[in-house]
Amino acid sequence: LAIDASRFLVGHPLMKAEERREFNQTLDELRSRNVNLEPELRANVQFILGRHAYEKDELELANQQYVQSLSFWEGLSDRPMSISDLEKKAIVLLHLGLSYFRLADLRSTQSRDYWQTARQYFQSCIEVLDAANRRDLVSRFITYLSEVLRYLEAWKDLKYVVDRSLPLHQKYGK
Repeated sequence: LAIDASRFLVGHPLMKAEERREFNQTLDELRSRNVNLEPELRANVQFILGRHAYEKDELELANQQYVQSLSFWEGLSDRPMSISDLEKKAIVLLHLGLSYFRLADLRSTQSRDYWQTARQYFQSCIEVLDAANRRDLVSRFITYLSEVLRYLEAWKDLKYVVDRSLPLHQKYGK
C-alpha cells in the first residue's frame, strides 16, 4: 500500500486489468497451496480485494474487506506505529469513508446514516494523517470530509474544516 494519493482518487482503478488478473491468479495459487499470508500482507490483500469490490459497487463486500484490513492496523496499538503503518491505516479509513459515501448516493432513504458513518471514517483518516505528519495527504483528503459535512448540513463543523483546510490547500495544493 504505497502512498501515492493519485491512486486513491474515485474513478481511478487501483490496478490495470492485466495487473488485476495476475493478482487474482497469484491469490488462487496461494490458496491452492494452503499458504497462510503474514498478517500485514493479509491486511494489504484484504484492502486490495476491498478496492476491487468497491470499483464494482459491491459495497458491502468492500466494507467487509476494508474492516478486516483495518483490524490489523488497529491491532498494532501495542507498539508505536511507523509513519508507513499510520499512512496505510489512514488509506483504509479513507476507503471506508468513500464506500459509505457511495452507499449514501445509492440508497437515498438511508443516506443520512451513511453520511454519518462516512464522516466518522473521514475524520479518523484525517486524525491518523495528522499523527503521521502527512499534511500533504490531509490537504488532499479533507475535501471528502467537507463534502459529507455539507450534505449533513453541519455548517459549524464545515466552517471549522474549511478554515483548517485553506492554509493546507495553499501550501500543498489540492
